[in-house]
Amino acid sequence: MYLSRRATHQVCMKEPMNKKNPQPAGQNDIAEPDYRLIFERSPVPLLVLHPDLTIVAATDGYLTATKRNRSELLGLHIFKAFPDNPHDESATGVSRLEKSLLTVLKEKQPHSMPVQKYDIPVPGSEGGGFEVRYWNPQNVPVLAPDGEVRYIIHRVDDVTELVLTRQKQTEQQIENTDLRESNRDMAVAIMRNNAEIEKRNVLLQQANGELTEKTEELKRSNQELAHFASTASHDIQAPFRIVGNYLGMIEEKLRQQNLFDDFTGHFRRIFVARDRIATLLDDLLTFAMVSKDDHFTEPVDIGKLISEVLLNLEAAINESNAVVDVQRDLPTVTGEYIQLSQVFQNLIANAIKYNRNKPKIVVFCKKRSHDWLFGVRDNGMGIAPDYHRKVFDVFQ
Repeated sequence: MYLSRRATHQVCMKEPMNKKNPQPAGQNDIAEPDYRLIFERSPVPLLVLHPDLTIVAATDGYLTATKRNRSELLGLHIFKAFPDNPHDESATGVSRLEKSLLTVLKEKQPHSMPVQKYDIPVPGSEGGGFEVRYWNPQNVPVLAPDGEVRYIIHRVDDVTELVLTRQKQTEQQIENTDLRESNRDMAVAIMRNNAEIEKRNVLLQQANGELTEKTEELKRSNQELAHFASTASHDIQAPFRIVGNYLGMIEEKLRQQNLFDDFTGHFRRIFVARDRIATLLDDLLTFAMVSKDDHFTEPVDIGKLISEVLLNLEAAINESNAVVDVQRDLPTVTGEYIQLSQVFQNLIANAIKYNRNKPKIVVFCKKRSHDWLFGVRDNGMGIAPDYHRKVFDVFQ
């Protein structure tokens, strides 16, 4: 029921006054307004969406603007109720509106959209198909007491007539047919490019945010892992040396009693396992050292460094008849000398070790905008594609 301001005043004047409380006795008897009815009768084009983007309410103004009935809209997903025009290859209404709604859900703030071309389905009784429409949309969140989005109010203003009028004025000013077609094609291309740029910008912002979080998470994880590796390595080395000493004593005792030959195979396996554990402990210490934040960097002459690396690998190079071609005039960079030496020595040593042919190795570098890219290329068997990711894991 609606009460005019005048009618309400008359009711209040006729009610008797309470002596203790001058407030009219019948004021609390006024029925609470039917807000849903008031909302639905509103001429303003408004749509209420659930966070899953299903339609829960619509005003008469919205139904009139979109030529739809309330009964057929309620409960439908908004993009099922209002899909893109399949005959318009450049249609972006769904994707742009979806971005805006997701932004509201994420940021819990209103989001205004620029004018959008979003054609509406025409009822079958009126011929079917789609009708060209231009809208000026705005999406506003309705927050629950806990701060979460309970509903989204989607408001649109139909600016089709204004946009079409401006388009006609522009077309009337263009007399050359070819020029008009060219401009139209250019407008379509610009809309597509703008949509693509907008999409890439959103993805880039998301990726930057995720990258920042991952970087911080990885930094904390590396620090914890480095601390664990250093502690574990030191704690294991002492009892491991004791085990090694006792194995040596047992071996010597068996040799003295001429019993060692009976246990040769067993001891060989034990010694192989011991060497493997020793290597892992060394790797843990190396990893802990590399993962520390307090690195000492200095200018490193890469040409001189590689010369020393080749000198260390001289025996392996001669034994395999390897040919190592090093690019001239290698630069001086800022880094840790020992770690850079390990990098180049491991790469060149592997290129020699895992090669069934006569190794041919090339060490090169390329100048980029802000850094140098170094590479070691060889004619060996390479690494199978299945292992390209795994090869960079720790201890792999």
